[in-house]
Amino acid sequence: MAVALDSVAENTGTTSVTVSTSPVGTIRGCLVFVSTLEDDDVTGVTADGNAMTEVASSPVESATGGEDGAVGAWFYGGNLGGSAFNVVVTAGSNSKWVGVICLTAASDTQVQADDANFGSADDPTATLALSGVESFAAVGWYSVINADTNITPNTGWSEAHKHDFGDECGGMFTYDTVGTSDVTYGITTSVSNEYAMLGVAISEAAAASGGMQLVGGVGLVG
Repeated sequence: MAVALDSVAENTGTTSVTVSTSPVGTIRGCLVFVSTLEDDDVTGVTADGNAMTEVASSPVESATGGEDGAVGAWFYGGNLGGSAFNVVVTAGSNSKWVGVICLTAASDTQVQADDANFGSADDPTATLALSGVESFAAVGWYSVINADTNITPNTGWSEAHKHDFGDECGGMFTYDTVGTSDVTYGITTSVSNEYAMLGVAISEAAAASGGMQLVGGVGLVG
């Protein structure tokens, strides 16, 4: 059984944001993206009371011009059961959007790869190197484009959630294929824009190679 998408959820707020999940199956991995206006100010994230670990490439900020924002990612790869649970983000006062991805698998899960990319471009892309390990992939993003309708998933990707802050926006997309080939991630935009995006790939702990290990429900590079 490969890592598979179970359900997604979202919420917005400032100092503390709670996202309620509605799992369908038994959750063996939880991936959280946070898009923040101005600088990243997240101090902690929990899933059903379990501390989540920020991925290595997080956060990434877009500060290439007059406006700036950030996107970060946190992960927990232990067994969260099949009942509804809350994800709680503790942070400073900056406005933020929180997206939650719940995953099923045959075993505990871990971060197989993560990659950060930022700049000013039209239709920016980057690559997640999976090292031949079967993985689920997602991208969280922030953009200064003032309407989230102007940002869409690349071919082969699906929209999970996105949020319009008014003058800027954020969101997350999921890759339609769970496979072993390296993944090109990105966003499709109507115009060149300042952006920040963070690609994350999740694999089963039993399938991982290349020095990956599971510590406290979180996959780390050994």
